[in-house]
Amino acid sequence: QGCTPVPSPNSEQRILPRLKLSTIPPNYDFLKLRQNLIDNSDDASRIGLLRALHEKLWHALHADLTRFLQRLGVPDRCYDLIDIVIQNCTECNAFKPVPRRPKVGAELSGHFGDCLIVDIFYIFGLQFLLMIDEAVRYKVASPLRNKDGISIMKCLLLSWFRYFGPPKTLRSDQEGGIRSDDFAVACDRFSIHRLLAGSDDTGKHTTTGLAESHIRLVKTSALKCEHQCRKQGLNV
Repeated sequence: QGCTPVPSPNSEQRILPRLKLSTIPPNYDFLKLRQNLIDNSDDASRIGLLRALHEKLWHALHADLTRFLQRLGVPDRCYDLIDIVIQNCTECNAFKPVPRRPKVGAELSGHFGDCLIVDIFYIFGLQFLLMIDEAVRYKVASPLRNKDGISIMKCLLLSWFRYFGPPKTLRSDQEGGIRSDDFAVACDRFSIHRLLAGSDDTGKHTTTGLAESHIRLVKTSALKCEHQCRKQGLNV
């Protein structure tokens, strides 16, 4: 007579113990934060809690913090303390952009895909290509190996064209790779009109100011994130 096999656990009994071992509890309880903001009525305690939330949300701006606190449901006094938290933040003050004089622009595309503005920038010892749509201000930053025309067009194909299609107009500064013959041939295949920007008397570009302003935003966000990671002991 054969022996009776030992009953084996079902799939649920086999998987659940491993899931319990690999589950990591959340390291930040927002409901507890809400209760602490309600219980602590003094401004000093609330400022400390809001500063921790500000860092937890990767140094969110005033509008983002306000929107988050509205959904969390905190006392009205907390909204008045947001400016104090942001003004006293070391990381935000270290990478605060210099105020610029307001400029008035008249050119604006009407639809997504009408005009794509590109520009090259450098950060952390690497070079990137910023692509931004003029109509909706949607942007993508992608690593760029070389500055020749083939590398720039390959970066555009992989990071923009395969998702959104080729634009009608491509606006850029006097970049050598974009002015090259290889890039011109690729633009002809996609029926893209190149619009190369000039420079004024001071040497500043005349039609790529939108890309340059968004490059400053990308650099500021990246530097804040890198500084906060190193502050927490994370290698980036």
